[in-house]
Amino acid sequence: MKTGYSNLIFLILVVAIAVGASSCAKLDTMDDDTSFASDYALVEAIFADEQNIADQSVEGKLTTYIPESGESILSNCASITLNLTTSPKTIVVDFGTANCLCADNRFRRGKIVLSFTAAYKDSGSIVTHTFDQYFVNDYEVTGLKTVSNNGHNQNGFLSFSVEVDAKVFKPNGDSIRWKSDRTSTWIEGDSTLIWWDDVYLIDGNGSGTTSTGSAYIIDITRALRKEIGYKHIVSGILELTPDNKYTRIIDYGDGTRDDEATISINGVTFNIILN
Repeated sequence: MKTGYSNLIFLILVVAIAVGASSCAKLDTMDDDTSFASDYALVEAIFADEQNIADQSVEGKLTTYIPESGESILSNCASITLNLTTSPKTIVVDFGTANCLCADNRFRRGKIVLSFTAAYKDSGSIVTHTFDQYFVNDYEVTGLKTVSNNGHNQNGFLSFSVEVDAKVFKPNGDSIRWKSDRTSTWIEGDSTLIWWDDVYLIDGNGSGTTSTGSAYIIDITRALRKEIGYKHIVSGILELTPDNKYTRIIDYGDGTRDDEATISINGVTFNIILN
């Protein structure tokens, strides 16, 4: 259950850069709405975090969420229930009904429910992710994520279709809509039992609507390389296009593990640091 297409990207930096670009690139006055960038980054970060929890929960523990004291998050924030007798089989990660401060300094409550028809690596297996009153820092996550194992591709790598149709509700009640249809190809680490040596290439597209009603689309034009043992995407290019606004081209580089990327808006390119 190790898909791992995390994208904890530019949450503040893209917003600042998009605003600054209005003078340098002579963007028109309609191109000053940056809510799409922050809302997109928020949803991507939440679902990357949820995927990490799902990946580790299959082992019955959440190793990434161990605080400095050495006490496992399992004992103070979450319980994991595996039911292997039902069809489909289920894993429930339950953070309780009240906010609990987890080891990564995020508050969580509610449940992540994983249902799977077969082992993650089995061709044809389907894993669905649903949410039961699940909140992260008081942002409610709703909707459905489906991960389908397509078997080995022509290059011998396992390939997965990952579909997301979800909403994230902000504490003030505003909602962010997010849909994506991606292919995640497992190119390294599938022969080991550890998850942090896994590497995926991610292709596909997505669309969404911000909490202010601004629509946008996303297209990955060069596969994103995600190394699960590193916090940032290390290479690949995606294009983010809001309605009636300039396309933002984000380039993650040549594969070097660093915190650098570039963003191009209307022909003007900026260096950015990924948080």
